[in-house]
Amino acid sequence: MKLKIDFVTNSSSTSFIVIDETTGQILKEMSEIVWQDDWIKNSPNKRKVEKFLKENPNFNENVIFPWTINEETFIYRVCPAKARVDTCWNHQWDDLPFERQSSEEYDKDYDKSLEMEFLDLTDLKVKTRKKFDEEQEEKWKERIDKIKKEKKNKGVI
Repeated sequence: MKLKIDFVTNSSSTSFIVIDETTGQILKEMSEIVWQDDWIKNSPNKRKVEKFLKENPNFNENVIFPWTINEETFIYRVCPAKARVDTCWNHQWDDLPFERQSSEEYDKDYDKSLEMEFLDLTDLKVKTRKKFDEEQEEKWKERIDKIKKEKKNKGVI
């Protein structure tokens, strides 16, 4: 497993493989760790995920969990018994209650995942990872443009 144990790093990304668990179970356990953080524990998104998992107890499809710090989490099958998790290293994933392995053997699957379909928990729509990334980039551009416009109107720029 790719573990980061120092504070000086060029990336907060991490990936790992989970053995013999559904993507829904992985999502459930990861979301419980995320919701422990003070800044997000009362988020309406918590209820949204809890409701989704309650209504879909056997969920085992590719999924985007967009509320991890710094970057979204992608959970997807690389073979019937293994799921890959691409996420950030800003949560205590060592607390996950299941076996994990290094993702190195499955690094080729990252490129494949760009065209895979995922359920985006933000809007419960299915989209490719590439499309999701494009939508996020567009949202950030819109936010930046809005801030620039507000600053210009205030005479700051």
